Amino acid sequence: MKLSFAAPAGSAAAVSKTTAEVCTEPDSAQSSDALIEAELDSECSSEMITLQQSPSPCSATASLQDIEGCRTEAEPAVSDVLFETTNTHFSLPSTCATVEKIAFVEMHPIQPSNTECDDLPFKGSDFYFRKNVNGDLIRRSWLTCRVSNRMVDAYFCSICIAFSNSTSPFVSGCTNFRHCYQAVNKHETSKSHCDAVNTYFTIKKDRNIDTLINRAHASKKKKDILQNIEVMKHIFDIVKLLAKQGLPFRAHGTNESLYNLNNCEINHGNFLEIVLFLSSYDDPLKNHIEKCVLESERRKKLRTRRLLTKKTAGRGSLVTFLSYNTVKKVIRAIVQSMKTSIMSEIGEKRFSIQVDSTQDVGVVDQATVVVRYVKEELVKERLISVLPVKDASGRGLNELLKSSFQVLGLNYKKIAGESFDGAANMRSAYVGLRAQIAKEVSNSVYIWCYSHLLNLCISDCCDVQEAKKFLVSYIG
Repeated sequence: MKLSFAAPAGSAAAVSKTTAEVCTEPDSAQSSDALIEAELDSECSSEMITLQQSPSPCSATASLQDIEGCRTEAEPAVSDVLFETTNTHFSLPSTCATVEKIAFVEMHPIQPSNTECDDLPFKGSDFYFRKNVNGDLIRRSWLTCRVSNRMVDAYFCSICIAFSNSTSPFVSGCTNFRHCYQAVNKHETSKSHCDAVNTYFTIKKDRNIDTLINRAHASKKKKDILQNIEVMKHIFDIVKLLAKQGLPFRAHGTNESLYNLNNCEINHGNFLEIVLFLSSYDDPLKNHIEKCVLESERRKKLRTRRLLTKKTAGRGSLVTFLSYNTVKKVIRAIVQSMKTSIMSEIGEKRFSIQVDSTQDVGVVDQATVVVRYVKEELVKERLISVLPVKDASGRGLNELLKSSFQVLGLNYKKIAGESFDGAANMRSAYVGLRAQIAKEVSNSVYIWCYSHLLNLCISDCCDVQEAKKFLVSYIG
């Protein structure tokens, strides 16, 4: 059989107010009948600790009425929801999560009226409510009843079931209906009940210890992230400045070591010197450098004492943003950002390319790839790649060019023209790069680079004495 029970809104508020009122009033359950008192003590002995013996939990609970406190109506409302009370309504597994405990408490109270039960063993207005000092009725929203065959066979404390470790009859089910009023009064002033109510409202307000620790940790982590972002902004600006001016980044030997960073007599290189200069005007950067220097000095001492193994030698987990590896990563990030911007400007438009190669100081042949395209009626010329050349033949250079375009997202078929020097591997109409492109993009136009032509003309003119004298007099 299904019964409808009272489940008024704001039950949590009533629990808070009830507990607050109890904590400010003396225990009302004082019977002159010694037999009654003995029976109550034997049944509820595990939790009959009054506020005079343990005031701290109740004083903490008293403040909760400011959080959730409000008076309920004098007459209980009848819920439209139908409950069928079973043992699952009054028990929880010991391993259940906090969310499940909150949901369990919010299922209650189950407080049937005379119309919903054949014979209530108590008076509802006295059992479900208590009076405060002003005479107002306060609902005991923690008090819930189990109904079987239209009869109340036990009453419980829903909050203690969820948040108390006590072995109180109000957790397992109290059946003392002869002295039920005194039992309820003593339970709601007990230490175990007050502790459970405190725990319930603390969790409801996200003030439990786990939440506080996680919140503090998240706040610190967020602060560190924001500080690191500010430091990285300065690093990016310094890298862009040095790159724009064509200045070297690094110094020599151990001059870049952080444990030597406070030594003003050492030249730390352009990058670190600018970082130190800016730190005198920027607190986040200054704090970051000081922390990194102290940690670097500590690790240097540990290495000196041979307390670090080879596996843990070096900087380890120390993040400084000041090493040459960070500079390399920043440069790569800037390069990738520039390439992405160039690719978005080109889109699906046609473009021309310029390719030339030369050896660097390491005797490694490197090819530069430049694209020319029109953007908003302006001709733009952009360097997009510097590639190491392993095969300098026309076919090898073509494969290198196609793989570079694939990485960048450029359409090889959109090449409108190409310009190279007069070397055979570039200009040859049969095996050169020009011929390889023409096989796949037949309408592309090859142009011999004018700069190379001018260089060849001047070189040939210098073989003639009169022309050499003319050029010298003209230039001089």
